[in-house]
Amino acid sequence: MVIRDKRIYLQPKGIKNARNNCFFNSSIQCILSSGDLIEFYKNSQFDASKPVSRAFSLFIDEYEKSNTLSPEKFLNFLNNKIDIFNGLHQDAHEFLIRFLDALHEELPNQYKMCKNISEFKDHCAENFIANLFHSFLKQTVLCPNCKNKSETFVSTNMIQGEVQKNTQDILSGFFESENVDGGKLWKCEKCSYSDYAVKSYEVIAYPKILILFIKRYNSRFSKTQDDIEVDEQIKFCNNIYFLNGIVCHIGDLSGGHYFSSSKRNGKWINFNDSSVSSGRCQYSGNQPCIIFYTKNK
Repeated sequence: MVIRDKRIYLQPKGIKNARNNCFFNSSIQCILSSGDLIEFYKNSQFDASKPVSRAFSLFIDEYEKSNTLSPEKFLNFLNNKIDIFNGLHQDAHEFLIRFLDALHEELPNQYKMCKNISEFKDHCAENFIANLFHSFLKQTVLCPNCKNKSETFVSTNMIQGEVQKNTQDILSGFFESENVDGGKLWKCEKCSYSDYAVKSYEVIAYPKILILFIKRYNSRFSKTQDDIEVDEQIKFCNNIYFLNGIVCHIGDLSGGHYFSSSKRNGKWINFNDSSVSSGRCQYSGNQPCIIFYTKNK
């Protein structure tokens, strides 16, 4: 027996770039490649108390009807909600974080900060964005002097990692212990030691869609040009995730261009503003900056 995928997938369309909005175009094409997300926003009703959700639902409708979509109306709306649309070169990962946060905050959200896995599961059961994109992490800060530990829980829609040789190593590197400076930033609540602390993360719950951001810029705002290999599948503890989207960037902080590829209904599509073509985009190893992975069911 063949089980058919009943999720809704959008036919790939181009998006015009009229105001340096390639950061938006490349990112939103990967978001629009989620059949679960499209099904939810097409089949849900949003009133005036959920303006971002309603505007996004209308944007999806316009995307379906257009051959090449002008995003100006949606960008103008988001400009009043998410302060990153100023016509200059913008950051795709900042847009994704703020946009997904805005959608998340408009859905049922009884726990502003989940304190344990039980609260997080309850939250995901009622909040679609959390259920699809959020990881639930335990952050531990260890005092190297007295060994006192402080633990907090964090829900995040994106994992951010340093440049490594491949995306599996980038993800694994995020969970390695690191030293953090003390002083004004940290002081042990037990012994008052403040030279440095040891911070680590442990994953408690996994997202259905993992967004991995590669931090290519250092504290001096220079770009790391090292090549990375984008793995077709990665292991997130005991879970297997398959590659589903790539956002690439050419240039530096002062200017450049974003383009992307994503799987739409199982087929790779290349998105470069108004241009849409079959297959995965051609890129150099130093260009991938945001990677989308989908959890194996």
